[in-house]
Amino acid sequence: MKNIVIIPNPKKEKSFEVTKKLIAILNKHNCNCMMSDSFSDSFEGVSFKNDSELFLDAQVALVLGGDGTILKAAVSCAKRKMTLLPSW
Repeated sequence: MKNIVIIPNPKKEKSFEVTKKLIAILNKHNCNCMMSDSFSDSFEGVSFKNDSELFLDAQVALVLGGDGTILKAAVSCAKRKMTLLPSW
C-alpha cells in the first residue's frame, strides 16, 4: 500500500473540492492518504497526523496549491528525500 501525503492550499476552496475527489480516487486504489491534523474538520477517508509525523511513513506528497503551498511542502520533502508532485 502506498502512503501518500496530501497537502491542499487551506486558503482556496477550489483546492478542497479537488482534494476530496483525489482522496476518493486514491482510496479506491488502496492508497493510504494522510494529511495534517489541521484539516481534520474538512476531510474524510484520510489518516490525520501532526506535522512532525506526517512525512515519516510516506512515499510521495501530492500538493494542491500555489507557489507558497508547494514551496512549504518542498522543504519537508527535501529533508526526507521524498518525491513531491505539485499541482496548480
